[in-house]
Amino acid sequence: ALRWDYLVRVRPYMIGINGLEVGQSMVLALSLILNDLLQLYRHAQQAGTWPPYESHLMSLYLLLPFVGASFPLMVANMYPAVAFVGDTYCYLAGMTLAASGILGQCSKTTLLFFGPQIF
Repeated sequence: ALRWDYLVRVRPYMIGINGLEVGQSMVLALSLILNDLLQLYRHAQQAGTWPPYESHLMSLYLLLPFVGASFPLMVANMYPAVAFVGDTYCYLAGMTLAASGILGQCSKTTLLFFGPQIF
């Protein structure tokens, strides 16, 4: 639980470079969406029910609106920036990405994707 809290709280320290926060959040979200789609496709051929199917769908339900709302913000936040991202978006992005990783039952994969942000 402590590592997820760290991943949420480290995002506001990236403020200062135009487009960095939103761009990194978009890359992480698109990577998680691709992971969820690959997992759903891989297990679509199985007969019967697959328990993590609904978990990956829940992760997609969180990430798709997040990407849709973040793209216009990313365009407005590129140099010369028209919009200021601030702490509110950074906390929203951290919580959305962490929650989608936990709910999608791919916490190890999410931590792997967060690796460049930690260092």
